[in-house]
Amino acid sequence: MEEERYICGDCRGITTFKNKRGSSFIEFLLWVTLFFPGIFYRMWRNAKPKKICQYCGSDFMLPADSPATYKLLKDI
Repeated sequence: MEEERYICGDCRGITTFKNKRGSSFIEFLLWVTLFFPGIFYRMWRNAKPKKICQYCGSDFMLPADSPATYKLLKDI
């Protein structure tokens, strides 16, 4: 599973987040056995949870490879 790196705009902590939550195996089982729970599980897995810094609790997270992040770190 691919992870995305983010930098907190408040405390400058580096955090990684997984792209999807849940299990592919569970999703497969729900699709095979029961159709409707499979739909809801897929929607839940694809919904993006809010990214929160694990160090300070801020939600001001910037992707590590974005130009805005480079500008923020350059100004320090």
